[in-house]
Amino acid sequence: MSPTWIDIDDEALRETMRFSGARNQDDAVNLALRVFAARHRSRTETLGERDRSEAAPRSGQGGRESRGSVDRGEFHQGAIRRRRENGS
Repeated sequence: MSPTWIDIDDEALRETMRFSGARNQDDAVNLALRVFAARHRSRTETLGERDRSEAAPRSGQGGRESRGSVDRGEFHQGAIRRRRENGS
């Protein structure tokens, strides 16, 4: 790991330590980062699987390329939400 100097919300850090049982600030921050990444990786994989299944040609329809967020490397929830709203 590399040392990094960042400003962290003190209350959020205290809550993370309390809820997780982390014994120090480093463990709390690393745990929060791993949980965040795992949650979004799971969502992205689920959306990517859905995009791939939708990309298969349907009876009487031409195929279309998947434009899934996984393919473009987008993990931002706002981008995913906009895709759903636009029907693409």
